[in-house]
Amino acid sequence: STNAILQACVLVPTAASMCHSYVNNGFTDWVLPTAGDLEKIYLSRETFSGLDGFEDLTSDSYWSSSQYSRDEAKGMRWSDGKISSEDKLSEMKLRAVRYVSF
Repeated sequence: STNAILQACVLVPTAASMCHSYVNNGFTDWVLPTAGDLEKIYLSRETFSGLDGFEDLTSDSYWSSSQYSRDEAKGMRWSDGKISSEDKLSEMKLRAVRYVSF
């Protein structure tokens, strides 16, 4: 989803472009997570909290790369895991993620 957003949006910065340009611990393959990815992180947050380097999210709302319409994207409220439709011009937080396989 991040690559599709990068190709479609000429106005920057976007949530996707900010995640795409993020560099941490030498890793440069960060993306804006889908709504499904955020749900998985939310449901597994207690397991992840024990991992070195994992920082739990605050109770704010976070963008996903999933969209409802041309003008609205999905966001997640971290306090209760609720996914909602948000105007793309709204201000919300970002959580860049990397996909890894084991």
